[in-house]
Amino acid sequence: MNIDQLKNKLTTADFQQHSYTFRQFVLNELKACISFTAACFTTIDPESLLSTGAVIDKPIEPIHSYILENEHKGSDYNHYFQLVDSPPHMATLHDATNGNLALSYRYTYILAPAGYHDELRAALIDQGKCWGYVTLFRSEHQPVFSKEEQQLINSLLPILTKTVKRLTIQSSFSPSTPQSEQAIMILSDTFELLSANEAAHSLLSSLREQEQLEGDLLPRPIETLCSKIKASSTSKGDQKYEQHSVSIPTAHGQLLSLHVTQLTGEKFSKQYAVISQQTKPFERLSYTLLYYGLTQREIQIVEQIFNGHTTKEIASRLYISVHTVQDHLKSIFAKINVHSRRELLSILNQKNTPVSSQ
Repeated sequence: MNIDQLKNKLTTADFQQHSYTFRQFVLNELKACISFTAACFTTIDPESLLSTGAVIDKPIEPIHSYILENEHKGSDYNHYFQLVDSPPHMATLHDATNGNLALSYRYTYILAPAGYHDELRAALIDQGKCWGYVTLFRSEHQPVFSKEEQQLINSLLPILTKTVKRLTIQSSFSPSTPQSEQAIMILSDTFELLSANEAAHSLLSSLREQEQLEGDLLPRPIETLCSKIKASSTSKGDQKYEQHSVSIPTAHGQLLSLHVTQLTGEKFSKQYAVISQQTKPFERLSYTLLYYGLTQREIQIVEQIFNGHTTKEIASRLYISVHTVQDHLKSIFAKINVHSRRELLSILNQKNTPVSSQ
């Protein structure tokens, strides 16, 4: 199968399930077009740029935690956050080091010992927001990624981005069952589960099922959050109260807010407290509006409308003219395909409104 046939498959297939299924499909089909030893396809919270889940080939599992640590600690080539701000949002380790791969810590101490020779990373960017990362690995017995192969991958990115974005945001519209209890768990410095309430055990089980993880592997969003805090506290000198958060769309139609903070004490080494709770309708608003491509100012105006403020009140609160507010409203209505505030609020309040492709 060539790349054009894959594009046709991706654009004509009716993907309505959770994005994990789509990402798994992409990696399986991509192998028929471009050779690689292993791959990872990660979805990202566009606000925090942290993982909300990943499809990871088994050969990568033994080194995944080290790759995460490398991402959040120290400097190296082609960090994911660097690709987000650097068009064309894709790079290979071989090209970035001008062929001197030993310059990369990740290559020397993580990839090479595991038998990998080159790495291609691509960020899925739409209107300045990142929705995921694709990473391909080649073994020492394979050639580095050629310019032609990079161009083929680059031609796929718009299709991948559009579908991942749709499936991700779709979760915030889906009906969900209220969560009566916060999920709370405590992890050790090596991210082993020390204690958890019933809601946390249920959450871990659900996320593992969603990512098809075996055994007691820690779900990627939790692992990523803990890795980021651990790396940050080490580099900054043990920041005791640093906290990071990520929004996770689930396969069950929920949008969860996951918070992790580092704990310290005289009688134990560093530990991590993980708290998860279902987001409230208003908290989902900004996340949902990202799908429609609203600007930050337009999102602020929609939030004001959501709170019941008039055009005059919005102008006063945002220190802009009434005429400017009206211009923004026209743009907002056009992007969301509504004709009035009532229609706008109706769409935002309907949890089960299907998201059409754009």
